[in-house]
Order: sequence, then C-alpha cells, then structure tokens
Amino acid sequence: MGGTAWPSYRLNDATWESAVLLWANTTLGLMGFWWLGSLQQQGRARMTISRLSELLTLDPRALDEKRIVHADRILDDFRHAKLLPANEVYRDENRKALDRAVLIDLLGLPEDLFGPLDLLRRQWCAEPTVHGGKATRPISQ
Repeated sequence: MGGTAWPSYRLNDATWESAVLLWANTTLGLMGFWWLGSLQQQGRARMTISRLSELLTLDPRALDEKRIVHADRILDDFRHAKLLPANEVYRDENRKALDRAVLIDLLGLPEDLFGPLDLLRRQWCAEPTVHGGKATRPISQ
C-alpha cells in the first residue's frame, strides 16, 4: 500500500493485507490518517514515514482465520466500487456500505453505531482542513 500521500509499508503477514486495506478506506481509517497527517494544505493530509508507527488501524493479528477470509470476500465485493474522495465521505454511499461491511459484518460492532457515525462523517467533512474550501463540502443545516 502506498502513494505520495500514503507512505508505503509491508505487513508481516500478507494474509492481513485485505483487512488493513479495508480499514484504511473506512471513514474511521481515513479520519485516523487525517488526525496524524500533516495538514499544510487545505483539503490534504500527508503522512511522513516517522509518524507511520502512530497510525491507528485494526489489529489484524486479533482476527481469526474466518474473519481473515471474510475480509478477503469484502475486498472482492468492493474491488470495483467507486469511492468518492475523503472529503466527501458524508455523501458516499459506497463508503457507507464499506463502513457497514467492515465495522458491523467483519468486526461485529453494534448496528446502532451508524447514527453517530453519520453525524461524525458530516462534522468531519465540514472541517476546513478536510474539505479545503471545495464546493462539495456539506451544507450547514
């Protein structure tokens, strides 16, 4: 995994890649990256290699074989899904479906998490360092 804004790294076990990749693309994974990232440009977060060890992610070592296989299936299901940019997660139906698949189906978190998570998505996307002044930011209600 990697890119100019996401430093590359390799996991100790390749079977963990699907779970970590899925997490990184959930709303909470994106927020964790933003929280640690350098916010020198509005609407962009970059992470230096020195901060990579602080990046919060799910611990794939805690997933049993059944959940690892389930993560692979979820990744296959979402492989071709079009995801909107991070600053638009509040209105990204595919990202919301991914959040549900990872948080509820894979990790077994309670269903009632989604009301507060919807509010959190909107509040996060309304943050100027996230939307960067783009017209796609949430409209105040």
